[in-house]
Amino acid sequence: MRGVGVPRAEAGGDVERRKRAAGKESGRDINQRDRQKEKHGSFHSGVFSWKMRRRIPQSRAERLIAACRFALAVGSLGSVYFDRASNLPAFVFAMLIAYAIYALLVAIWTEASRTTSKRWILANHVLDMTFFGWVNYVGPSSPFFSYFVFGIICATLRFGRRGTMLTTLAATSVFIASSAASVPAATFELNRFIIRGAYLLVLASMLIFLADYHERIQRDLARIARWPRSPRRDQEELIDSVLREATSIFGARRAVLAYEHLSERFAFQGEWDSGAFKLSEIYEPNSADAVVSTSFQGEFVRGQLFLFEGTPPLLEEMNLAEIAGTVIAVRLDQFHAALQLQRGAVAEERVRVARDLHDFVLQSLTGVALQLRTLPRRMTENPEEARKRLVEVEQVIAAGQKELRGFIDDLRPEPDDFDRLERRFREQWEIDVDSEVSPVVHLLPLDTRYEIHAIVNEAVANAAKHAQARRISVAIDVEDGQVLVDVADDGRGFPFHGRYDLQSLIATNRGPVTLKERVSALGGSMVLDSSITGAHLEIRVPLSQ
Repeated sequence: MRGVGVPRAEAGGDVERRKRAAGKESGRDINQRDRQKEKHGSFHSGVFSWKMRRRIPQSRAERLIAACRFALAVGSLGSVYFDRASNLPAFVFAMLIAYAIYALLVAIWTEASRTTSKRWILANHVLDMTFFGWVNYVGPSSPFFSYFVFGIICATLRFGRRGTMLTTLAATSVFIASSAASVPAATFELNRFIIRGAYLLVLASMLIFLADYHERIQRDLARIARWPRSPRRDQEELIDSVLREATSIFGARRAVLAYEHLSERFAFQGEWDSGAFKLSEIYEPNSADAVVSTSFQGEFVRGQLFLFEGTPPLLEEMNLAEIAGTVIAVRLDQFHAALQLQRGAVAEERVRVARDLHDFVLQSLTGVALQLRTLPRRMTENPEEARKRLVEVEQVIAAGQKELRGFIDDLRPEPDDFDRLERRFREQWEIDVDSEVSPVVHLLPLDTRYEIHAIVNEAVANAAKHAQARRISVAIDVEDGQVLVDVADDGRGFPFHGRYDLQSLIATNRGPVTLKERVSALGGSMVLDSSITGAHLEIRVPLSQ
């Protein structure tokens, strides 16, 4: 759970939380989502996507490339200077000096600058490859061949698998063309040309594999990181999500999760059948024929994960399975810890109700019983006094009835059932509501929970009714004596755009009236950020109210 709720992002952005339309995704949906991320991902993940910010943070890879470029330029310049047999024209030597100066300036700028741009990186790469082809054409000797190797390594660090493949194709074509055009046929050394070409292709193949491996590991780790983080009230929902992701990542058709919590033992099996994922509880797991088996242990749980009917894993995938086991242990720990907190809160509430019933209602009824026991005698001895006693008994019963009604009101269903809130809006408005609720929220006083539930209900209802939102994210946490409520949607926003606090909303008579009144009455604060891509509400309510 995040410390201050949902981070400020574009409403309806890539808030990939734990549920989809019905809280579940098929493996095909998961794979398609990852392919879309790869298609429109970040520049340094190996995909040429220009629909992002123009300025990006400087990277260690760019600083390493700049330093190595300068070292390579100085080394090539020195080798040509001391090799008198090279007989290169003077202008080639001058171009090498110019390139060394250019490499030095780029290295200094890269080290000093905190940001760069994708256009500059691409232009820098194209300029390098053009210079490498030209220098190989005018002087196809050993120092200059290393430039092509350097260019392919740069593509691996910058662009990933696809960029490395394109750079390899370009470098090979430029190398063949420049080498063939620069040397007369009579003096052309075919054996050296073939050896260098093969060396270039072998090195490029290894780098392409390295880039692909790096991207796949990053993708799988990102998918593990997206596993459900907030505690679930439904155990089967949590297990279903975990096993669904595990089978998708490791390419298995069936998974078994067996674990112990205190004295309880649980075992579940998830299996893909005709494109649907089916979860069932089993009595005894059978680990025979498992292609992946990893054990895990958390603070409260320990168990094993088995994957069946998949490809036998490599060493890297076994390491990934251990990471997955650790994440599963954390998720199960969170679930059972939240469950214990809720049970403790329920037990504490029952003790309080029993004490209040004993101290008030039962004592009142006991007094009524004693007075009724003396009424027959008083009716014969003093009818007027008996009538007064009956009136007093009636008043005591009425007071007890009022107190009992108050106790019954206190025992109403929990007001912070946000899972029920999600289902209601999904069924009535056909929208996806994702909620992350810190376990400590369930331990807040009853009145506070009612107010928070009412605030969330009003904010979600506004987004559904007036903003035509299709996805709404809700996060609730407690920090520094305040309840933090964060609501973001992907609707069309409010009629006005910009960022406003509660005072400015009240002064300009803008924003949701009911929400403003509730937050003001609780002594809280609210910040509203509205744009054409959605709205974002940040609400803080002090616990002292």
